[in-house]
Amino acid sequence: MTDIPVGNDSLLSDAKQAFINHFSTRLALIENYLRVGVRGKLNPDSVRKLKSYTQDLSATAARHELGTLSEALYALSTFFDTLGEASYLNDAQSKELDKLLRQLRDEQQRAKNSSSVPREASRTLYLVTNTEGLLPAELEEELAKRGYRLIAIANPNTLAGKIAAQIPDAVVIDIGLLPQLTQAMPEIKDSLNRPELKSPIIFIGRSDNVEHHLLALRAGASAYLSLPVKADYLANKIVSLIQTQNLHFRILIVEDDPTQADYAAAILRKAGMEVIALTKPLMAVRVLQDFEPDLILMDLYMPDVSGKELTTIMREDDRLVTTPIVYLSGEQDTDKKIDALSAGGDDFLTKPIRPHHLINTVTNRIQRARALRSKFPREITGPMLDPSTGMMDQASFIKEVNAILKAGESNEFDALLHIQLETPHENISFGELPQRELIMAEVANIISDNSHSQDIPARLEGNSFGILVSRLGSRTGKTLSQLLIALIDTAHYGDQSSPTLLKAKIGISQLDKDSSDAVHLISEAVFEASESGLTDSNRLADSDIRLAAEILKEQLLQSALDGDEFLLDFLPLRVRDTKGDIALMRVRLKSPDGRDFYLVHSLLSRIQNETLLSSIDNYSLRHALERIAEGRFDGGEAIVIVPMSQNMLLHPESALWLRERLRKMQLVGTGLILSFRFSDVAQELKNTHSLMKSLRHLGATICFTNFHGSPTHFKIAKALQPDYVAASYPLLEKADNKAVAIVGHNLDRLNIKLCLFPQEENPVMSPDWTRIAHMKPGGSKAEG
Repeated sequence: MTDIPVGNDSLLSDAKQAFINHFSTRLALIENYLRVGVRGKLNPDSVRKLKSYTQDLSATAARHELGTLSEALYALSTFFDTLGEASYLNDAQSKELDKLLRQLRDEQQRAKNSSSVPREASRTLYLVTNTEGLLPAELEEELAKRGYRLIAIANPNTLAGKIAAQIPDAVVIDIGLLPQLTQAMPEIKDSLNRPELKSPIIFIGRSDNVEHHLLALRAGASAYLSLPVKADYLANKIVSLIQTQNLHFRILIVEDDPTQADYAAAILRKAGMEVIALTKPLMAVRVLQDFEPDLILMDLYMPDVSGKELTTIMREDDRLVTTPIVYLSGEQDTDKKIDALSAGGDDFLTKPIRPHHLINTVTNRIQRARALRSKFPREITGPMLDPSTGMMDQASFIKEVNAILKAGESNEFDALLHIQLETPHENISFGELPQRELIMAEVANIISDNSHSQDIPARLEGNSFGILVSRLGSRTGKTLSQLLIALIDTAHYGDQSSPTLLKAKIGISQLDKDSSDAVHLISEAVFEASESGLTDSNRLADSDIRLAAEILKEQLLQSALDGDEFLLDFLPLRVRDTKGDIALMRVRLKSPDGRDFYLVHSLLSRIQNETLLSSIDNYSLRHALERIAEGRFDGGEAIVIVPMSQNMLLHPESALWLRERLRKMQLVGTGLILSFRFSDVAQELKNTHSLMKSLRHLGATICFTNFHGSPTHFKIAKALQPDYVAASYPLLEKADNKAVAIVGHNLDRLNIKLCLFPQEENPVMSPDWTRIAHMKPGGSKAEG
């Protein structure tokens, strides 16, 4: 496979444009074969050729910096791989294939659209604030010394348009303006986070509380900086963040499969990394004599030598002691993974590789390794990292803290934390050593993900950790302790079928100019925890516990959204005097322990992250429209009832997204019934009225759910006139025949139809409900 020359930007641009222009022809070739293959017999040799062909296209798209198109092609090649020696496609495979081809067509169109938008290079920063005196007066001058021009934007509503016209090197935003930017943030992030256009989003504010930091992170920030600070420090910090976004990383790939090696290399090169890919594993040791990588990607199972064996050899080289090694493997056996990690590996990436997972894993591992190495005194020799967590070990931590104290730099740090982990019940242990170390690695991830880059975390003896908390972060030692206790105490560890629960006991030793010994500080923190320190979640304010629970819930939802892990059910309904396929959509998510499923919309009531809520609403609408389009394609009429969050009521303009989607899919008279909870509607009556008008203009109808039959609900229904109301469980169970008749009569007067939706538990109810209901459970087209 020939690489595209990178020395000629014009040639590269022309090749990319030619690839985009001719991609429709390549896609037509794939579709023409499959159109025959879906109806007739599959030829395994032809399927293998299709797999190879789509993998080659994926690698080419990656080299042309068409990341999402590359990922869609690779997903299709993976699908071909799953067919094996199958003679025919079953129904599930046919639906999956149709979905993958739709994604390809969408990504092709997106690539065409984006290729026509010129990128204007700049050394420009956008500052979005209307608060007088928020930033140091000398900041503009300090940035100018470093070659950057500061452009102030007072109206946040114009930010997306300005970014579209000229992409800056960074955007600095006043945290107080975030509510006005909520709807625009997804578009802003997409514009700034393309591989070739990566620019950080930095939020600033006069508070260092945890809530502001979390708001910034949820909005997609690279950092939150608390003010006031000196102008030169702030300028250095901003420039450092810009440079960090585009660090030059060196990667060695050891993979015996040339296709897999080329694919991973193309993705990483596209992200601006220098890559050497080896398909002969035994050559790795020789190559490492001249090439010093920041990270090694290695297949676990290879001929001649295994990844574990090669890792053992590499770790004997002093230069490679702290170099992250990430295994590439489809291995699912936990014991085998632990065994491989025990040789010195740092992480696993499961095949098939998704481009954004690969880039994020490589980037995060390298940055963490660099941060740790920057903290090590040069005179430290011998083992410096704990093999299970990748953190500094206890001896190194003590030496580093003593070096800081000796150099008189204690004023740069706020406190030393000692974190002791315990199981909540005396008769429950961490398990055997491999299991315990796996749990320690999971806790280390929580600590690292929530620590500042200038904090110094370490694995101490037994089941304990230490953190030297920097004053440069937005959290003090106390606020970081509160957050870590809530997160550690509410997570599940180890085998999710029988998870381990932990309790964190955290002691704080404050640093001052008289602090002189690391061991004394650690002992003081241990004593403080046993006497009066933060020992469990009950010592936190209720607001902190709710906040932590909300964080975990959001992380669960965001992870499922990013990984497309939601499960869709379409529960069939029977409608009086109506023909066609009518279904209630349910979006479900498997619980962390794998034992149960959550109804996603039941998790959204306390979520404040409007960007996440908007994404979930759009996800639901997109899949509902696809089902409607499929029904029409088959010559039928599909109607889907879609639960929506309160976020759409708060932002009636969100109907614009639906309008654009309908226009793109060329759907008229949508077949959508959008449902909103009565309790949400009651809080946003004016917005609901405006939104309903817009939605009906698009052909959608409206249902209010959890109808109690109360006078208040009837008043709301009379004022807003929904097309349907869905009765609540208590109303169905408690109402007698007379009450049912009254509800039915009053709804008839308002010309509103009653719905009976499937319940989690079947209520014992009057048969008259079924008689008066316009819509009720039944039918024969249930799908999951």
